[in-house]
Amino acid sequence: MTGIEDPFKVLFIDDDPWLLNVAQLYLEKEGTLRITPITDVCKAMDMLSQSAFDAIVSDYHMPNMNGLGLLTWLKKNNNDTPFIIYTGKGREEVVIEALNKGADFYIQKSGNAKAEFTELASKIKYAVERRISKRELDEAITNLKRSQQIAHIGNWLLDFEKRKFSGSEEVLAIFGLPPNHKPTISEINNSIHPEDRELAQSSLKRLKKTGEPYNIDIRIFRNDTGELKYIQTQGHLLKSEKDGKNIVFGTILDITERKKTEEALSKTNSYLENLISIASVPIIILDPQGIITRINHSCSELIGLPPEQIVGISIMDLFPPGQSEADMASILNTSCSTGKAIKLDLLHVDGMIKTVLWNSATLYDSDGKTPVATIAQGQDITEQLRLERQRDVAEVQIQQNLAELAILNDGIRNPLMAISGYAELYENSDITKKILQQVEFIDDMISRVDRRWAESEKILNFLRKHSEVYPRPSEKTTCNSDWK
Repeated sequence: MTGIEDPFKVLFIDDDPWLLNVAQLYLEKEGTLRITPITDVCKAMDMLSQSAFDAIVSDYHMPNMNGLGLLTWLKKNNNDTPFIIYTGKGREEVVIEALNKGADFYIQKSGNAKAEFTELASKIKYAVERRISKRELDEAITNLKRSQQIAHIGNWLLDFEKRKFSGSEEVLAIFGLPPNHKPTISEINNSIHPEDRELAQSSLKRLKKTGEPYNIDIRIFRNDTGELKYIQTQGHLLKSEKDGKNIVFGTILDITERKKTEEALSKTNSYLENLISIASVPIIILDPQGIITRINHSCSELIGLPPEQIVGISIMDLFPPGQSEADMASILNTSCSTGKAIKLDLLHVDGMIKTVLWNSATLYDSDGKTPVATIAQGQDITEQLRLERQRDVAEVQIQQNLAELAILNDGIRNPLMAISGYAELYENSDITKKILQQVEFIDDMISRVDRRWAESEKILNFLRKHSEVYPRPSEKTTCNSDWK
């Protein structure tokens, strides 16, 4: 039948052409059947090899081959077209043989044409519709098996009273059992990881006692390879349609790959968590609203409070009074367009102001646009700034000292020049010689001071350029790319 309104196509085989003609008239009267009559079995076999029919009606006794021989030939050729024996032979052994060989119905000719053909039409329709339903069911079962294979999910039944377990092909595949194997309850139980058996058994007992469904994750060992597998299994208590007794219907889902992924992700998260925790620099993680969701030990020490008192508050609560909200925005809205580190003051619990140089990066959702968090790494430069201020003061003092030395140099040399001039007025005087010797001695000392002054000037310039206790933090830093 090719459509809802199409009649069923029936091949009717009988060596009596008169019977075929009458049968065709009766059976096609309602328009639901279309009969193809044929008197020769061999021609019928040729026709069946080339065309498909919805049903076959055959006489039992015919030349060349009887109806059962034709049925046997059909089965050997994997042809499952509904087959009805319609014959005058009524021997019991023939009926039994026909049904055993796969005939759908056996109808005996009785001479009452109207009653017989009405019954035959009914049997043809029933056999065809039953075969269609069976094919649809077989297709649904095949699709279910394919779906279970693709999704690695299977279904199982457990009969408490009979202590009988049955599972779908995918259940057997997950457990590493051969197809069509009928595993025992002990066999299934022994496949479960010893540490998970108590969970599986207690869940089943609770289901039997209270009817409460369960959904658990357990480990099993495949029977063929011994490979460890992770499965998610569910159980529900149902009433058997056969006897109304309680049975368990369950499913098994192979979640091995998911578990491996979760474990790998957990290890990665643990690794990153340890990196953050043991980092020697303060690290703080904020949500898009600026609420602190995570800090490490260094950041906790910088603020002077334990992490549990910091997580959950706004980062604004860590700033000294008067610090702009724009400072918080500058951390949250990280961009590589400026490449600048951000210098912000933090308030220590004891009231001390800590100056921190921050680099931050924004983490985005999979769309690449929606921010989900900001991670900021800081450098406490409070002590560094203090030492820089001391250095600046020292540089100024050194500069002043050098200037005073220059003035002192001129202030000493000028009187010496005068003393030398006066002394030379007394020619060949012993006193003059002694005075000039002392003047020369003092002049030599001043010359050495001049040389030291020049060296000190070079040292001061060097200090201005290079000498720092800590490297001076650059306002231009390597920009961390936004993490997406």
